[in-house]
Amino acid sequence: MEGKEYIAIVAGISGEVIVKELKKLGYKTFVISGRERDSGMSISDKSYVVDLKEKELIYNELVKNSIDKVILGTGHVLAFNLINFLAKKGIKVSVDPKSSLIAKDKFAYKEELVKNGILTPKYIEIALDVEYDIQEILDKVGCPCVVKSTIDTTYPKKANTKEELKKHIETIRKTKTPIVVEQFIEGIDTTVPVYSNPKETKAILVSYYSKADACKLEGFGNDLIKGKLTKEVEEKLLKFSEDVIRKTNILGMARLDIIVDKDKKFYVLECNSVMVTGVHPNQIEYGKEFLERENINFAEYTVKNALEIFKN
Repeated sequence: MEGKEYIAIVAGISGEVIVKELKKLGYKTFVISGRERDSGMSISDKSYVVDLKEKELIYNELVKNSIDKVILGTGHVLAFNLINFLAKKGIKVSVDPKSSLIAKDKFAYKEELVKNGILTPKYIEIALDVEYDIQEILDKVGCPCVVKSTIDTTYPKKANTKEELKKHIETIRKTKTPIVVEQFIEGIDTTVPVYSNPKETKAILVSYYSKADACKLEGFGNDLIKGKLTKEVEEKLLKFSEDVIRKTNILGMARLDIIVDKDKKFYVLECNSVMVTGVHPNQIEYGKEFLERENINFAEYTVKNALEIFKN
């Protein structure tokens, strides 16, 4: 690489590890964050604290600093909207913004899975401020079921009764978000990190991580099966995960959450199209346990994959 090129980073808690990986490769870094003293700022060559909604301001700052590449390391919806805007302005970004925005919306992503013939639990959406029929929901997805904000404004909750279903819907509605109610699948929880660029899509490993268990989600308990798949099934799951990422046009360092039932059927629950690669002491929901246990440098994968994407 000639000279020291700047690459911008919008990464939240993953900022520091991504900055370090870029510096190893000789790049200079420009961390953009909505918070002062965010991860990576203290070791970055430059940083910019700004509300991520200020898309035009951020674009102008990139132009002023002659920066035309941005690595995304956070799955926050504001970051996705920013990246989508920057890509339309001609900035090279480390994800496919359209596909990432679809994956961020749990209902939209399920629709995408179904369109591509990929198995996912039965589901129904409850739009914001629209009346709903509890019996209609139960007829569609059954009970027990899982109630989720479509954009992760709060943790999912498992409903084991009709009464719990109504209670969880009303609780999540208070966060001003549409809801998706999903069939509960009894099986083994897995998470599969997959990197994808125009040249290659590769699943790295099958890890056994359950958000319900790690975060002690409401309604879940003894129904969580803790076990491991055979090597043969793991290999099939890796290939399946690569196929899911390709069919849904995800680019970047992603992570698929998949339930494997007793019949070895693979149900895709969701896709974190930008995998969080940093760890901080209070972190739970982004898979701290998974990251620490596997001890794999996913930040390195994120950066090298982004550089491959930037070539196109």
